[in-house]
Amino acid sequence: MNEDYIPSQIILDYYSNPVNYGKLKKYDLTITGKNSDCVDIITFYLQLSKDKKTIQKISFEHSGCVISKAGGCITTELVINKKISEILSISPETLINNLGGVLKTRIKCAYLSINLLKKGLSDFLKKETFSKKFFL
Repeated sequence: MNEDYIPSQIILDYYSNPVNYGKLKKYDLTITGKNSDCVDIITFYLQLSKDKKTIQKISFEHSGCVISKAGGCITTELVINKKISEILSISPETLINNLGGVLKTRIKCAYLSINLLKKGLSDFLKKETFSKKFFL
């Protein structure tokens, strides 16, 4: 990483004061995945609507860098109370804009949370039977 790089104040604030962080007491689905290029790991806990089409509550646990943790916070804020079909159309660049910018070498850290959630939800929609956990 570039030693001159200083994360934006937004990233630092989310890292120090994460939102929607920790495991929900009651959840319907977990989605876990990691960044293939580093040690970032995220697990999302989702409480879905009765029809399984809307995220009513979401939280996450994280291990890794400040950027992926901040990305997890923003992802949860972007998707709460949204239909899964809406979430699948969220652009990863939306996270970069909400993070206040990220170095090109750290883009995968920023994209991890939204890409992971979208992949997990897409796989969830394709399953004929309901499974509580998805690992990517």
